[in-house]
Amino acid sequence: MRLISRLLMTLPALLMSGSLLAQTTSTLTGTTTTEGTTLPGVTVTISSPNLQGDRTAVTGEGGGYSFSGIPPGPYTIKFDLAGMQTVTKTSIVPLGQTARADADLRLSAVAEAITVTASAPAALETTQVASTFTYEEIDELPIGRTPLAAASLAPGVNPNATFSGGQLSISGSPGYDNLVMVNGVVVTENVRSQALDLFIEDAIQETTVLTGAISAEYGRFTGGVVNSITKSGGNDFSGSLRDSFTNPKWTKTEKNPAFSVLAGAVTPRFQPDPIDILNEVYEGTLGGRIIRDRLWFFGAGRYFETTGEAFTGTTLIKYPTGAEETRLEGKLTATITPRHTVNGSYLEIDRTSINGSFGTILDLASLSNRADPQTLLSGHYSGILTPNLLIEGQYSERKYNIAVGSGSQFTDLVRGTLLLDRSRGNARFNSPTFCGVCDTESRDNDAWLAKATYFLSTGSFGNHNIIAGIEDFSEHRYANNFQSGSNFRIFVEKVNIDGSGNFFPVATAAPASAATPARTFIRHTPISVGANENDFATQSLFVNDSWELNRFFSFNLGVRYDQNNTVNGLGETVSDDKAVSPRLTAIWDPLGNGRHRLSASYNQYVSRIVEGPGTATDSAGQPATVDYDYRGPAINATANTVTTQQYIQMVFDWFNSQGGTSKVSLLRPGGARFVPGFGAVLNQSLASPVTDEIQLGYGVQVGRNAYAKIDLISRDWKNFYASRVDQSTPMTTTPLGIRSDAESIENSNEIERTYKAVQLQTRWNPTLLRTNFNMGLTYTWSELRGNDEGESANSGTGTNAPLSSYYPEYLGYANRLPVGYLGGLDQTHRARAWVGLDLPLPPVIGTVNLSVLHNFDSGAAYSLAGTIGTTGYTGAPTVAKYVNAPTTGTYFFSERGAFRFADINRTDVSVNYNLPILGLNFFVQGDMLNVFGNDEMVAFNTQIFAAGNAGVFTGLERFNPFTDTPKECNPVATSCAGQGAHFVKGQLFGLPTGFGSYQLPQLYRFSAGFRF
Repeated sequence: MRLISRLLMTLPALLMSGSLLAQTTSTLTGTTTTEGTTLPGVTVTISSPNLQGDRTAVTGEGGGYSFSGIPPGPYTIKFDLAGMQTVTKTSIVPLGQTARADADLRLSAVAEAITVTASAPAALETTQVASTFTYEEIDELPIGRTPLAAASLAPGVNPNATFSGGQLSISGSPGYDNLVMVNGVVVTENVRSQALDLFIEDAIQETTVLTGAISAEYGRFTGGVVNSITKSGGNDFSGSLRDSFTNPKWTKTEKNPAFSVLAGAVTPRFQPDPIDILNEVYEGTLGGRIIRDRLWFFGAGRYFETTGEAFTGTTLIKYPTGAEETRLEGKLTATITPRHTVNGSYLEIDRTSINGSFGTILDLASLSNRADPQTLLSGHYSGILTPNLLIEGQYSERKYNIAVGSGSQFTDLVRGTLLLDRSRGNARFNSPTFCGVCDTESRDNDAWLAKATYFLSTGSFGNHNIIAGIEDFSEHRYANNFQSGSNFRIFVEKVNIDGSGNFFPVATAAPASAATPARTFIRHTPISVGANENDFATQSLFVNDSWELNRFFSFNLGVRYDQNNTVNGLGETVSDDKAVSPRLTAIWDPLGNGRHRLSASYNQYVSRIVEGPGTATDSAGQPATVDYDYRGPAINATANTVTTQQYIQMVFDWFNSQGGTSKVSLLRPGGARFVPGFGAVLNQSLASPVTDEIQLGYGVQVGRNAYAKIDLISRDWKNFYASRVDQSTPMTTTPLGIRSDAESIENSNEIERTYKAVQLQTRWNPTLLRTNFNMGLTYTWSELRGNDEGESANSGTGTNAPLSSYYPEYLGYANRLPVGYLGGLDQTHRARAWVGLDLPLPPVIGTVNLSVLHNFDSGAAYSLAGTIGTTGYTGAPTVAKYVNAPTTGTYFFSERGAFRFADINRTDVSVNYNLPILGLNFFVQGDMLNVFGNDEMVAFNTQIFAAGNAGVFTGLERFNPFTDTPKECNPVATSCAGQGAHFVKGQLFGLPTGFGSYQLPQLYRFSAGFRF
């Protein structure tokens, strides 16, 4: 009842603001002929359950017609001309694309004949490399009912991007560089470009994925487009109610070990049995008419409350976890006059989580609660000014307040200081990470778009569907990035824990020499300049002509102009870049009947400026990181007498008595000394990353119900984000009086990233013995090579460090940045094959649909790479110019991507039972994932040690990375002495280090409800 009442409260607000909201549209076009000759003057009428009323057009001199600005969905197209037979065709119009329906009219006989035929599949009609998945298709398959889950079925899409929180690699792209939209609104957040869950699963109408030859209407990416739309109501009332069930106990817990090193020994750990607790997710939808063919409404809601349990690291203290979330969506579609339509949607998410943590924690004081409210608002207008001219306008905005309340609830030194245990991998205790009572961080965007579509049908030059538009998109972020409640962290040497669970942090006597780092140190993370909202804006112009010369040749001629106007939190211009990107495609239909199509295209895609490099020189809201040694009296070195709170007070009493943060002599040797605004400079306006693409394709329609399409795609990236520190870059002096080298943030084409792929998709949807049958296959062969390292799991988008310009005297050796297969993302083979069948049962029993999905992923690439010392060997460089000459660097002891993890196979099954009773269609659905219980490792430890970073290993020798070929050690225990060896595989090499190192285990999930 709470969910329904909130939904009812949302709809009146939507009714008052419908003209401000938005939805994405599509285009239906075609040509009429008679005995191969174009036929003007034919009246074409289209109708659809998703269209308010009918729309009519008359074919021009070239026999062409076009309907732009229409909602996606199934259409019936009727062709009428006096003296000719009336032809009726059906077509599926995909989201945001152009579908075709051609007709060949014949002279009528004594009685008028009606011919009903199906059009070519949508994947063959578009000039783009596209895949579309409807709600009905996704609902029957054993996959998540989300846009990204649907997108993962498409060829060319790899869900194993750098981040786990919602990113894809599309046609070889970095995870951050795709355009993901719901109802025309970009739903990726600003920092890591993770796709937010701004949808309700049962409300999604369809999802379209574009992986190549993408129209000039889409921009600000170098990867691809995932475009979803939600339902809009209709003349008939429809709705649904669903309850989805999951239980951790329904996951088969394989006794596969994860390994760690404890007290120098490799120790297996086993996953505890999952708890037995039922988690439910409720969804409801309702749509229909307020005024037939004039005003439709649609509303949806989603609610869940989950509970679970987790354990602290090492101490294994059990604590409850949980989350509560409500999602509400409302949408209106209104035809003001037969020529003018407005529609819009609003969605909000209210989510709270309890007992969240960051990193490995040792105690319950490290837990905190958080809220993550989000909203999505969009509005769209379309108007038919003349039969051939359509204008459209759109406005959208997305708001996201992240991790509200997450972090310490105290700002004093004792309760607000985070402690990290160096002996346990910097496990955290005493206080949560970040500050929960400081400013709320917001990550928002807004956009507006205006475009005009003109259709021109000529006798000599064919048919043209010309679109011209202007777009303004802007991302805004406001953040004071506090790292703890007190702005301090203490890295303790170790912490003793007694049998009662009491903590006693240890500080032993400091080294006699000030040049030797102490075992305990204090990290200060102040924000010296308060946050201001930044503005990462892109203004764009585009023109796109879909030109059908005749029934044999058609073209897509597009060009896009993008201008960045990027301003950081200090009000400084980061980028004022301008770029023109052509989008050119040619299609040849050798038979002129739409059954065979060969395509070739050249396209260029220009990205936006992203948060990481764009804020690298920004001090507003950014914390400094400065380390100070603790050289005071020993604490708890011989006995456990001082509690954690007393320990913190003693450390700060000593620190402040020595002068505290103003005492330069306490700075930790080799420790962090970063002050934002002093570590990086911007010597030139940043340019947008660019991708050049060449595509060749062939598509064939087989019969009326099957098609296959194969595309060859080659991509090459340039304008990489990069950092430069060489003899020409400046040095700066921080407020502490510390001189440091300043990195120049700029673009570089020394970095490489290339993608070559064969992308195949095929579908067959016949009706066999009055039973629906659905079969599909998508397959990708790909090769992703390069040395692009400008993305990481912890910090999002970063910069590359080219060999010739980043401390080249120290780090310019070839094996630091070799070209090869990109680890984690390069995947030679990827296939998804599915079959769905309605079992023939008597109507009184209902219907049963059985769907099987098989997933195959060849192993991802990995390398032998580790950190080496860049000093201490014969001939090591000594360059007086640098203040912060690097003492370590990455070295590839193998070719990049020389090795592969195991291939992964997984078969999933879904059973859907439907029973109609009194106008309601009751359903029960059950999914079983990983039917055969395969448990291959998808990743394992690949750590390499070398001199200068030897860990527990002894006897490794230094080598010259510029000239020497290093030798691998075969250790005796942890000793490499006497072998003349330079590197060694870690103790855990080849072993899984977490339970997530294995593929998805066997599990069950269920849902039940009704539709009408």
